[in-house]
Amino acid sequence: NVDLKKEAISSVEESGIVFIDEIDKICSSRDFSSKSADASAEGVQRDLLPLVEGTTISTKYGNVNTDYILFIASGAFHSVKP
Repeated sequence: NVDLKKEAISSVEESGIVFIDEIDKICSSRDFSSKSADASAEGVQRDLLPLVEGTTISTKYGNVNTDYILFIASGAFHSVKP
């Protein structure tokens, strides 16, 4: 049972993929005013950034290093201009 947990963590660290849909809902910019991008969205951004950049997180199954996990984010961004 313990070996299964270690194997699962190792597998996630080496070939894990995280898909985040509707990331545009938490998009905020000083030049872009949005009703959906509020203070709580900024908190979500602050929490997600270390995970995407690579860090070690503690889970009930053990520590997971996110350095090599692929994060894919999608959203409409229809109101955002380049």
